[in-house]
Amino acid sequence: MSKMILGLIGSNVSRSFSPVIHQAFFQASGINGEYRLLSVSESELASTLSQLTCAPLFTRGINVTIPYKVVMLDFVDHVESAAQTAGAINTVVFSYDQSTISKRSGYNTDIAGLKASLEGSLDVASVIGARAAVLGLGGAARASVIALFQMGVRDIVLIGRTLERGRSFIDSMKFEGVAFTLYSTEDELPEDQAENFRAIKETLSTCSIFIHATSIGHNDDQCPQWLPGLISALPQNALVQDLVYAKSDDGTIVCKLADERGLMCADGKAMLVHQARHAFELWTGFLPPYEDGMQALEKAIKAI
Repeated sequence: MSKMILGLIGSNVSRSFSPVIHQAFFQASGINGEYRLLSVSESELASTLSQLTCAPLFTRGINVTIPYKVVMLDFVDHVESAAQTAGAINTVVFSYDQSTISKRSGYNTDIAGLKASLEGSLDVASVIGARAAVLGLGGAARASVIALFQMGVRDIVLIGRTLERGRSFIDSMKFEGVAFTLYSTEDELPEDQAENFRAIKETLSTCSIFIHATSIGHNDDQCPQWLPGLISALPQNALVQDLVYAKSDDGTIVCKLADERGLMCADGKAMLVHQARHAFELWTGFLPPYEDGMQALEKAIKAI
């Protein structure tokens, strides 16, 4: 039996834990496989994908990560509806005509991954009618809004860098029956900043779910001066969901702030494993056990 090759494409993926998660899935499924990492620059992306088409390196498909989830829409032949709405792809499935890739289909398993993570932390019935806040306006934020919508949330607060981008975000989502409230962290004039953040904090005090969907904490970032104030504004019963996952026992920037407030908090590990499970199912038809992937991830993190 030939080896199944899967992999991840991004700009800097050398520190990714995806290989250990998928190796656990290969073992659980009994598939002889390998998960590889491929770091490419933006200028190399098109040529790399063309090479994959001519002489497939990854036999069933690829995962896509920062910063190519949005631009990957231009390199696939078919996009599932949820990924189309999200405007971002994190999984590509290859179809073949003899030995050559004839079709690339794009999916977004981040949506199912986040939904599963939230369902593991919340009483699902309590989510219906709740008000949720999403920090960020990128592909991860779009996946977050879709996951919240699927769970019954119809009141969503968006916080991003600019109002212009936020309005474009809302217009593109095309969700009927959803009330969006939009705030920016950079658009206002300096003299308006204090009043702006006062309004954001007042609104956050009514939110029971807060999703951090920016790259803050993904690398060795500093905590923005305004972020602690936003977390401290949340009510005591709020859940903070960080899409960034901790690469050590120290926790992410956002989870540390939540812990200081005594808030419930989940980092992105559960989401990472769940989205990987659904990607693996798209490639193989086998949905692997969540526990196998999480145990492999936690073991790898402790070994650092």
